[in-house]
Amino acid sequence: MSTDQGLRRPDIKMMFTDGLGKGWNLSVELKTINGRPEIVALLVRSIRSNVAINRRLLRELPLESLFGEAIALEAKHLNQRATGNKRSTAHQGRRHTDDELRAVVHLYMDAQRGRRPVQATVAKALGISIAAANRRIIAARRRGLFTNTSTNPDTSTNITNQQKRKKSPQ
Repeated sequence: MSTDQGLRRPDIKMMFTDGLGKGWNLSVELKTINGRPEIVALLVRSIRSNVAINRRLLRELPLESLFGEAIALEAKHLNQRATGNKRSTAHQGRRHTDDELRAVVHLYMDAQRGRRPVQATVAKALGISIAAANRRIIAARRRGLFTNTSTNPDTSTNITNQQKRKKSPQ
């Protein structure tokens, strides 16, 4: 017999009456999987304590119709949060400041040291698309913020790639 009192934090609670007229309390926990909210835990409890859960009941549970609306609402909220984050970082033609590009360089170097995909890491950290992250990386390179000898873009004693190209005879 389990002493578990249910889910840690049920996201949705609902009552359900099966085909035999028996009442059930249902609770589900949602998690985001591949950018979509999905049911990861389900708790089924009889309203009356002397009714057992059986295969017929589990087959009869219409999870999609019971929880579909709530999952769709959660997906909408996730989308709004993601879109809101992207809007706050959008530049739409505005030139990036050196501080913004230094942050891109720091993220890039950290990702490179950790052997993670650099563009995807920068994009995820800033809440922007990979294409936008790539444009910011290019802008940082053009301004000479990437250095050869150090991962710290703030040090002025390092020779930047741009300065090296100017010094080397072609």
